[in-house]
Amino acid sequence: MINRPLTKLLKLFLMAALLVSCSHNKSHYYEFRELSQEGWAVNERCNFEAELNDSVGGYNIYVDVRHQGNYPYQNLWLFVERMSPDSAVVNDTIACDLADYSGKWLGKGSGSVYLFSAPYAQFEIKAPGKYVIGIRHGMRDEVLKGISAIGLRIELQHGEE
Repeated sequence: MINRPLTKLLKLFLMAALLVSCSHNKSHYYEFRELSQEGWAVNERCNFEAELNDSVGGYNIYVDVRHQGNYPYQNLWLFVERMSPDSAVVNDTIACDLADYSGKWLGKGSGSVYLFSAPYAQFEIKAPGKYVIGIRHGMRDEVLKGISAIGLRIELQHGEE
């Protein structure tokens, strides 16, 4: 027989899990590309394809960087290419400060893996359809060590699907 405090704790945990699972998520698109354990080659591009059709509200785009605690630099430069369905191309550069001046990682995590989220763009679509976003690193290393995955998150600004 289960004792009464443990039963109450279990019920509280289940209610909290239900609330979290039913919470509203603004993410319209969220995907990660795992990188080679040997490192991220300078010419290797992570491509993401997202269907964007909401022309009433705008979108917020974030680039997520999953890195290891032994990443050798404080920052990370990313080159981003965004191609719309009408083949218009926008090229951008993102500077990600992954650590502060004392070397403390700024992303979420601890020990050996951290997740850093960088705002990339806010925009309203002019042409609904498939957008292709390619990301590659802009560091001087031919093979960049310590970055394990790159993610792309797109949220609706008005928060509804």
